[in-house]
Amino acid sequence: MQSSMTWKRISVTDYRLLGQKIVDWTLYPGNRPRTIAEFEDQLKGALTVVDKTKTTKLNFIDTPLDTILIRLPPREILQQAQDKYTDTSLPIEQYDFPSFYEIDKAKEQASGKTPADLFYASVGDYTTSECA
Repeated sequence: MQSSMTWKRISVTDYRLLGQKIVDWTLYPGNRPRTIAEFEDQLKGALTVVDKTKTTKLNFIDTPLDTILIRLPPREILQQAQDKYTDTSLPIEQYDFPSFYEIDKAKEQASGKTPADLFYASVGDYTTSECA
């Protein structure tokens, strides 16, 4: 089984700081970074880019109110995550939630949920999230 970090493009260390920067970029588009180096510099203390040889571009998408945005992840990343989380030998404790969610994984397991259930729910949330 692969490490979860092999398919992640960024490593977030401070979601609050990241969120503040995203709000800034939304309200003040002129502040957006143009390169991965500028991106990482603006987010110093909030995240790092895992592999700058593979992750070389930025894409900001402004979504109008009359449009629903479905954010489809790269096929390769999604396949690796699906392979990991649908492995029936994976214990629920190894599901990678950001720490601020404060998920009681024992309670989730007791309710019958599996890492696959959490994965598919997370994909649904991630691809359609609207800021709250």
